[in-house]
Amino acid sequence: MIEIIYGKAGTGKSTLLYKKITEAAESGKKVFLFVPDQFSFEAEKIIYKTVKPPYGMNVTVTMFSRTAQRILQLYGETKAYADDVVKAMLMKRVLNQLSNEGRLTYFRRQLKNPGFPRLMLNIIGELRNGGLSPSSLRGRISDFGDSFSDALMNKLNDISEIFSEYDALLNLSFNDRLDDVRRAAELILSSDYFDNSVCFFDCFDDFSGSQLAFIKALEAKANQLVFTLTLDIEGSSAQHFRSISRLMDKLKGMSEEKPVITRLTQQYRNCTQCEIVKARDMWQECDWICSQIHALLDEGYRCRDIAVLMPDKAYGQILESALKKYDIPAFIDIPQPLIDKSIVRFSIYALQALSLETEDILRFLKSGLVRRKVDGKSRTISNIQIDELEQLCRNYDLRKRDWERPF
Repeated sequence: MIEIIYGKAGTGKSTLLYKKITEAAESGKKVFLFVPDQFSFEAEKIIYKTVKPPYGMNVTVTMFSRTAQRILQLYGETKAYADDVVKAMLMKRVLNQLSNEGRLTYFRRQLKNPGFPRLMLNIIGELRNGGLSPSSLRGRISDFGDSFSDALMNKLNDISEIFSEYDALLNLSFNDRLDDVRRAAELILSSDYFDNSVCFFDCFDDFSGSQLAFIKALEAKANQLVFTLTLDIEGSSAQHFRSISRLMDKLKGMSEEKPVITRLTQQYRNCTQCEIVKARDMWQECDWICSQIHALLDEGYRCRDIAVLMPDKAYGQILESALKKYDIPAFIDIPQPLIDKSIVRFSIYALQALSLETEDILRFLKSGLVRRKVDGKSRTISNIQIDELEQLCRNYDLRKRDWERPF
């Protein structure tokens, strides 16, 4: 059975969803909460707070990709995943084979284009995200081929040929991560993974073709599927709700039973004040924001009650500088690669210096964290000393063998 909870933002859809999750978990059923990747951490925190132990053990917060991999590990055949380099090599091999055999018509002239293999890999990626396999693509072409022009038919037939040969060659030794959800959907019906379970879906505004196939398989195995959708009215034609409205129609047509539809209208969260400010540049914009934050703090607000959303990382350093100017403590949540941390770079340089290659040793010394004892005290090696050593290395062309013996 499918249940759809919809309403505008702030009407309590997620609150009602988590209440239903708690009820299902306390009844002893297996509960799966599907969310987009970026919401998994927040969803797990909410589950931790709302579902009391030991019933929280019945709830699994997951994503389509993670669940697909789990199903493939338990019930399917798993191989190593092909990376971009492997995919490019296999695609070039397939294109060369089809070219030599003269099996392509529409793309015959494009085969010599160096960017063509990448183009075909992107097309195949879109087909996989749409839930299509080589056999299902051929079936679609056969079903609708009468309405296509000759040029379009030639193009689709070439894509089908390339997709079939590429998929067959890839599956000899590898799996494609983009195909995990579709392959898992085929295994759900023959497995007991979702027996006596209730599946909830929150924070989605659309599903890919492979995800819809996965949901279709779930509908046949799970006891209940519950979705939340941000939509004003059923069948809304408003531009910003149009895609959600189409998604609701797809979900309603997925089951033979009539779905249970709940509309929430009471507004629990509503922004009553909005101000738009035009600034000369990012610096002035960040300065104005910090001045407003400073005024709020003077009124008694807490820093933890205030958030600043940035459109991109370019604002990071500018906003950080403005916060320091107004003496406002803040945590800036911008992901940084681990390699950018000084201690991590120092550790890597230290390991590389063990090779005794001149460039690796100099890089290790320039990290700024190398110390040596002088008169019984530990001191960092100065930049002047490093420069003198580097000049010596250049003048005498020092190599690995020179570092293995005294100067």
